[in-house]
Amino acid sequence: ELQQQVGFFPGPSLDGCVITRPACEAIQDGGAAGIPILAGATRDEGTLLAPLFAVTEEVGRATIMGLATSVGRDDGAEYLEFLTDQMASDDVEFDDVVAQMTRTWFDVFRASALRVAATASQHGAGGWVYNFEVPTDHPLGVTHYADVPFTFNWMEAGHPRLFVHPATDAHRELARLWSSTMVAFATRGSPNGQGLPQWPQYQPDSFSCLRVTAQPEIVDNPDGDDMLRLYKVLSSD
Repeated sequence: ELQQQVGFFPGPSLDGCVITRPACEAIQDGGAAGIPILAGATRDEGTLLAPLFAVTEEVGRATIMGLATSVGRDDGAEYLEFLTDQMASDDVEFDDVVAQMTRTWFDVFRASALRVAATASQHGAGGWVYNFEVPTDHPLGVTHYADVPFTFNWMEAGHPRLFVHPATDAHRELARLWSSTMVAFATRGSPNGQGLPQWPQYQPDSFSCLRVTAQPEIVDNPDGDDMLRLYKVLSSD
């Protein structure tokens, strides 16, 4: 009710009927008989979303506080402390609500992707993680939705769904590879065999991810242990 009063998009909530428990709990209970998961984020998720939610400074700050609880699935205090330090290290004024929210949106998407994929791998069904970083000159960067035209191979010149990446030959070829990889995963439960580097599951020994760039590559733990602990993927012990 509060979200609708202030003009936010309503989000999912645990109501005991439609959504009965957090996703990671359901993945754990599914075990090896569960559904494999492929999840990821774009490099600049927040550049599109932050201005839409920071309609006023007050609403923006309230939104950041709400998003902070999603990063580590806790009260958000640890993440807000991190965000303060991050803004200082980036030489950004902390009262720049849009800059804060831009960073927070990325962490929300990234944390969720890492947690669900790690849980799926640890409990048998298998999870894979990507970060979409294909370079672009667009002012928004590799923002939210930037991966969608590649996922569905919408790379014809002039396609109305093209967003921040132009329909170059290189982008068309990458879209062909990426979309065929998605089809392979949806049909067989594995993203491998379609021309991209061999993509291992996201496991707690290396946390290997696929970095989707002009030349896709596998990277081990690109987030670093400190971020994994903040995202509640690694134990803080």
